[in-house]
Amino acid sequence: LGLCTFPRRKGPPCFGDFRGPCAMAGTLLARPTEAFDIPQKDALQESAFRLQAGGDQDVEAPTGRECMEEATLLKNDLTQIPPISSTIDPLLRTEVPAGSEPCMCLGFSRRFRFLQLVTVLVTIAFLFLQPFWSWLFNDYLGFASRLCHTPAEHITCGSGENYVEIARRLKRLDDHGRLVGCACENSIFGDWACAANADTFSVSYYISTAPGTGAMAAVAAWPIISQWLHGSGFFILAGSGQHREDDAMQKMLMVLLRVTQVAFQFFFGLFLFNTLCILPTAHGIVVTSFILALIAHFVVLAVAVGASTTVGKVIRVAASIGTVSVITGFVWPVGPSWLGQHAFWLGECIGLTCAFSMVPIISFMI
Repeated sequence: LGLCTFPRRKGPPCFGDFRGPCAMAGTLLARPTEAFDIPQKDALQESAFRLQAGGDQDVEAPTGRECMEEATLLKNDLTQIPPISSTIDPLLRTEVPAGSEPCMCLGFSRRFRFLQLVTVLVTIAFLFLQPFWSWLFNDYLGFASRLCHTPAEHITCGSGENYVEIARRLKRLDDHGRLVGCACENSIFGDWACAANADTFSVSYYISTAPGTGAMAAVAAWPIISQWLHGSGFFILAGSGQHREDDAMQKMLMVLLRVTQVAFQFFFGLFLFNTLCILPTAHGIVVTSFILALIAHFVVLAVAVGASTTVGKVIRVAASIGTVSVITGFVWPVGPSWLGQHAFWLGECIGLTCAFSMVPIISFMI
């Protein structure tokens, strides 16, 4: 993550700022008369050192050898620390000096934040360009002729169009010269020409093929990793919110963050397994479940960091836009028009964009 490549950030005096040039990703938060929460001993022993520095001056980035020397010193210091349980235990207590503000110091490098941004942009491009990917692979690259074997007359379009005419116009012929179409699990992505044997287009429709499901899993993996890092995995974010002086509330919020993130991960995996055209009923159930879990996760996260803070407001706005978009697409009347066929797909794309973009945006704000 480039943890030894960036200097300490500029800013006001910040007591307990462990974002030093050699600080590991799991940095610490100093809170008034409260304990530091630190990662487990084994994680710290490899790559971290404690840097207490205030003022507006930058600290010169150390060399690799200096990093190793400081890490060795820290390792020696930590040999006296007893093993840490799976829960966050208070080990170090400190007071915030007068004139200093408690701060949240994240140790992720600029390169990692840039990686988050790039992966989200790739995911967004994948979602909003699904009709293009379908055309590119199915027709331009010719996979439809090789992989689509359903007779064109056996396919109905959600728009009411005649699929035989579509197949004839697109010259979709098999080896015997018969008109064929891309039905369930045919070709690389769901057919872009019309919603084949479906009422309307959707993200699930386009990725109902084996390659499409794999592509969705691949592009969504990185934003989900970021959600773990900045949600239930990155406890500092929750510990810096409006409930930091209420240990019971903070612990409850942390439990809810973990539960909702795990629930989303579980149901999102089932969403990829239960494809629309094979298990449509189960697919609808798990999609609804992972959407509800994700909404709950971001609501809890907004409360944890403080709903009235800038970060909390960003979370609330993004979650609201995503939720309204999905609901609007769901209730939009299905019809033969372009919007009547694509409204639900657009709502899903906007909703997933809000969900996957939220964490990279937050990482640049804190």
